[in-house]
Amino acid sequence: MNDAEILDWLEAKHTLHRAVEILYVVDGYEIALTYDGEPLRGMRWKGNTLRDACIIAMKALAYGIRS
Repeated sequence: MNDAEILDWLEAKHTLHRAVEILYVVDGYEIALTYDGEPLRGMRWKGNTLRDACIIAMKALAYGIRS
């Protein structure tokens, strides 16, 4: 996946109530999908880089895999 696809995915996941939360952690990045600011259960993924975390989340959602 290229960076444009990642940005398109991020934009598509941001709506009036839903958002993508990105958190820098000591050993990489963590991405969570939220609804009105509350994390959705099973919707949290981690990667070594921001790009990796986005790709892992995108693939997991495409295949219906929760964390």
